Amino acid sequence: MLHPDDQETVVIPERAEQPAVPQGKPGIRRGIGLVSRVDIERSVQPDLPLAIEDYALIGDCTTAALVGRNGSIDWLCWPRFDSSACFAALLGTSNNGRWRICPVDPAARVRRAYRDNTMVLETVFETAEGSVALIDFMPIGEANSSVIRVVEGRRGKVAMRLHLTLRFDYGATVPWVTQLEDKSGLTAIAGASRVVFRAPLPLQRENLATVAEFSVV
Repeated sequence: MLHPDDQETVVIPERAEQPAVPQGKPGIRRGIGLVSRVDIERSVQPDLPLAIEDYALIGDCTTAALVGRNGSIDWLCWPRFDSSACFAALLGTSNNGRWRICPVDPAARVRRAYRDNTMVLETVFETAEGSVALIDFMPIGEANSSVIRVVEGRRGKVAMRLHLTLRFDYGATVPWVTQLEDKSGLTAIAGASRVVFRAPLPLQRENLATVAEFSVV
């Protein structure tokens, strides 16, 4: 779970033993004898943002996040729509901030939909080893804004990866990150901005980011 200003975001792996990736080969769009330059770059640099139609929206009526088909939150202004973004990979790369949860298998097949009459987004990844669902939503009516991401095993055993890069001010500011006293997650602070991240996982630091690998059964 993640929260700005003492608000938390939680990753809840269900039946886990411990918590854009392209679907198949990166696609190249063709028009009338032309190939889109941005898609050529994306096939060479998979860290670039997805096409805008590959994002879905979740929100809590005070702000909203864009979630890619690859399991990456690439845009979130927090805690309000008019706040600066802490995830802004949509404007550049993961160095601008993102939160991705996806299978280790880069060839995972993807389907997704909103649950009936809700803004709860369900992304299902199918791999050779099994199937796993990533369920994303932002609770409405809470005192603090938060993003909840639930990882749920559906079939077999799927190796997963979490990659969290928090950047304030649209990617311009790298926060000071420390472990919470109860070791349930971490806190990121830069000036007046503060985000709390909680996950029942062993987290590691890697290149100014937070990463974890886990399996879901």
